[in-house]
Amino acid sequence: MIKFILTIGLLLIFVYAVLQRDRIRLLTTVIALSVLPGLGIVWFPEAATVFANAIGVGRGADLIFYLWILVSAGVMMIMHVQLKAQEQRITLLAREIAIGRAEPPNDSSATS
Repeated sequence: MIKFILTIGLLLIFVYAVLQRDRIRLLTTVIALSVLPGLGIVWFPEAATVFANAIGVGRGADLIFYLWILVSAGVMMIMHVQLKAQEQRITLLAREIAIGRAEPPNDSSATS
């Protein structure tokens, strides 16, 4: 039962990535390259253990966990960079709006 639930979940993620391919091509590629091995691990979990043992990790579940940590850290770094870039764009936009709406000072004491 869990294999079917995980398969449906992975396929839904893949469909979402395909629908976003015009906006974020790299995301589609990364998700496609992740979903296919994910489906393989769901349907053949012993393959994860064989691969884990080949690279010096005891269990397939441990290997998947380690990879998840790496992927999560990478996603957080990408989101951080994108957030900083967005903050800079908002600052520039706010500055342009403020300059565009600026009025000359109303100094009535200078005319007296």
